[in-house]
Amino acid sequence: ALRNVDLTLFGGQDTAAAVNNGVNPLLVILLSRKKFSDQVIFSVIILLFCYFANSESMMKKYNIVEDNKYNTVMVYEDADDHSRNMVLNMTASSMYNPDGNRKHKYIEFAERQLIDPIREGREPKDIMVIGAGAFTFGLEDHFNNYDFVDLDKSLKGISEEYILQQKLTENKHFIPMEARAYLMSTDKKYDAIFLDAYNGDLTLPEHLVTREFYKQVRNHLKPDGVVASNFILSPNFENAYSRHVDSTFRSVFPYISRYVIDENYLMWNQDHNLNANVIYLFANQPNDGEKIYTDNKNTIYYDKPHSR
Repeated sequence: ALRNVDLTLFGGQDTAAAVNNGVNPLLVILLSRKKFSDQVIFSVIILLFCYFANSESMMKKYNIVEDNKYNTVMVYEDADDHSRNMVLNMTASSMYNPDGNRKHKYIEFAERQLIDPIREGREPKDIMVIGAGAFTFGLEDHFNNYDFVDLDKSLKGISEEYILQQKLTENKHFIPMEARAYLMSTDKKYDAIFLDAYNGDLTLPEHLVTREFYKQVRNHLKPDGVVASNFILSPNFENAYSRHVDSTFRSVFPYISRYVIDENYLMWNQDHNLNANVIYLFANQPNDGEKIYTDNKNTIYYDKPHSR
C-alpha cells in the first residue's frame, strides 16, 4: 500500500554506493593494530549506518520499492489529492490520479499537442517515448502504437503495480535499452517522438543532450512527424545550461516552439536558480538554411504566403 512520505528525509543513496562507502571503514578495522582506537570505533559506526540505511525496514519506511544501478525508485500517495507518485533518484518523475486522469502538467500539455489530434484516424500512428517514467504518457490512448525506451527494466512492473494499478494495453511496448543504442539498432521511423529523460540534476543523461543524439532522433522521424522534448530549464535563460541546451536543440531542430509550463513564470525574474518544465515542439520541415532578411536582400514578398 502507498502512503504519504517526507521525501526530504532520505538521501537517495543506493546499495552500490553504500557498499563503496563501507569498503574503506572495513579496511580500517581489518588492518588496524589497535582494535579499540578512535578510527576503528568511527569505522564501525559508518558500517552500521550503511547497513541500517539500506536495510529492508528503512526501504519500506521511505517507500523505496526498487534500488538498482540506474534508479532508487520511491512511490507514495499524496495525502491531499490521493494521486499516486513515482520519484526517481529524489526527483519527481510521474504522477497519476485516476479521478479525472490527472497527470503532471507538462505531460498533459504534451498529450494535447502530440496525441489529441491523432487519437482517431484511418491508421494508428507510431509514437516513441524516450524516458518511460511510469508510462503515463498516452495512457488512455488505445489507438496508436507506443514504444517506450528506458534503461531501467524494473519500471514497467513497478508502474503497473503501484502507479497505474493496471497492465499496459497491447498498443504499448517497452524497450529496456539505452536510447542511443536502440536508435542505432533500428531503422523504424516514428510519427511522433517525445523526449522525457531530463527530469533531474542528479541523473541528467549528458549523452542525450548532444547534437549527435538529436540527429539520431531526427533520422527516426517521418517526413511529417513531430518531436516534443521536456527540459528542466530557466524560463528566462538565466544560466549557461539553459542557453546551451537551447542552442544545441535548435542546431538540429531549427524551427521550434518553446513553452514554459509554469503559471508563475515572470519575464523579469532574474533568479538563476528558478527552473521550470520547458517544452520544445518541432514539426518536421525542410531546412532551407538560415536565410536572413537584410535591407539589400529582402525577399519577404516572394516568401510570404499570399491569399488567393
